[in-house]
Amino acid sequence: MKAAFGLILLLLLLTPAALAGDSISGLWEEVSTPEHKSSVVIFSQEGETIHVASYWEFRGQKVVWHGKGTRKGNLVKYSYSTTRGPSKWEPYGVHDLTLSKDGKTMTGTWKNQKKQSGPLKFIRKK
Repeated sequence: MKAAFGLILLLLLLTPAALAGDSISGLWEEVSTPEHKSSVVIFSQEGETIHVASYWEFRGQKVVWHGKGTRKGNLVKYSYSTTRGPSKWEPYGVHDLTLSKDGKTMTGTWKNQKKQSGPLKFIRKK
């Protein structure tokens, strides 16, 4: 009986949510550059699936984007689509991030379909 209980406990501990560690769901802020004003980023995690939505202001223009992807351990990767922003921007791309050990920051890069790229940094607010 103890062996069966131990096996069930082990299987529960190895679910995708447990393997992924603490959820990154919550309110974050993008602080990649000083040009990120009024940044609000909401991450939602269910198992390994990530949904994200964001609003910020770039040189007085409103920017809205959303994305979907995965989290595997401390690696977060998702495709994004900018639905409101400067007209010259390429609206589609990918964010590749690494979650810090303390779960308070994510750093990495963005890359759009024109092969332009740059640094990313998010800090957890709540």
